Amino acid sequence: MPFGMNVQIAGSSPLEHSLEDGRYRIGSRPECEIHIDFEEVSAVAAQLDVRGEAVFIRNLNPFPIYVGEHELSSSQQAEWPEGHTVLLTQSVSLELFDVKGKSDSASAEEHAKRSRSTIQIAVTGLCLGLGLFLLLNEKAPQDSTKSLRYTFTELVVDLKTDKSPKYDAVLNYMIDARVSDVRWGLEDPRRAISAYQLLLDEPLVRDIEPSDDSTEGRIKQFALARVDDLSGLLSGR
Repeated sequence: MPFGMNVQIAGSSPLEHSLEDGRYRIGSRPECEIHIDFEEVSAVAAQLDVRGEAVFIRNLNPFPIYVGEHELSSSQQAEWPEGHTVLLTQSVSLELFDVKGKSDSASAEEHAKRSRSTIQIAVTGLCLGLGLFLLLNEKAPQDSTKSLRYTFTELVVDLKTDKSPKYDAVLNYMIDARVSDVRWGLEDPRRAISAYQLLLDEPLVRDIEPSDDSTEGRIKQFALARVDDLSGLLSGR
């Protein structure tokens, strides 16, 4: 699905960008794929991953940003649903839309009003951390139809126990994938598969053999098993 994104700077006209499948850096540095020449914007403020029908955003600022009402702390990643406004700084917001479904100017004006309201709500949003995720995990699907010796929760505990910073990105991708699995696995398996593919693309996971008995190897086994299970749901439709 082709997406578009509007960059809205207070007092200026919105700037539109096309988003095809791929990875995009957002920031004031000229080398960024989405360059925002504004003093409030960090050199590299965020990263977008566009995967089919899903878009994910990672906060690379030292301060929180907001995706709708969801507070995204530094280095955290979350899915960016269409129609939700990202508050990047006090003066800069981002809007995601489906290019094919873009409405006429009258509808766009109504959307802008709704977006401003979303921004006002966003500044009061609460952080959705690991505690909330573990509550969601109670309703999670079976880890796999395959016979694995460990569960998702055990893998998260392993990552949290190991204090090495190298696991921070892996942990974020793990949680994001599981949340997508819980929310969309049965209804829209492709969205969950896209989230697991991001985890599998993380270098620490990508470069390990799934048969390896390390934490990275077990995570890769788990992600591949979930992709197989979700793909089975697609083929059964």
